[in-house]
Amino acid sequence: MKRVKYRYFLSFFIIYTLLALNFASCRYKSSSKEVFVSQNYQIRLSYPSSWRTAQYEESQTEPYAYEGSSGFFSLSAIKNETQLSLLELAQNELSSTLNDFGSSPELRKFYFNAREAYFIFPSSDQNKEEKGKACMITFFPIPVWLNSNFYEVLILSADKDHLEEITKSLEFLYK
Repeated sequence: MKRVKYRYFLSFFIIYTLLALNFASCRYKSSSKEVFVSQNYQIRLSYPSSWRTAQYEESQTEPYAYEGSSGFFSLSAIKNETQLSLLELAQNELSSTLNDFGSSPELRKFYFNAREAYFIFPSSDQNKEEKGKACMITFFPIPVWLNSNFYEVLILSADKDHLEEITKSLEFLYK
């Protein structure tokens, strides 16, 4: 009987220790991150804690861009009045007259929270002023109300080195 109790105690102790170590490592990893919550865009995401709010217009009710020496992110939304597919919207971003992504950017489809999304990564000849700008484009689960209009499409722009990591942390506040 003592042997059985000892095994239960030992099993409990090992599981408890492993869980405690796991939670401690999660806290450590998150200590270098800040959490951004936008009531306007109805999202939450994590970004490096060394980044600061980028300047934004006084008419904005909350910041929508953060930057630091290692990179940046910004949020924008577009209307889809002509009911284009997400692929068509992503291709429109690529063919923008601003040429934000260089002459031959990479368009990569993936699934984000069980919904279609696209990454746009710049080509090597991207203008240096763009600071490695890349973006992720997807539909909002429910259109958001911004500046007296409904917007259906979220565009998360970030430097190419942080885009995937920030996208992995992205959550919609409603689903």
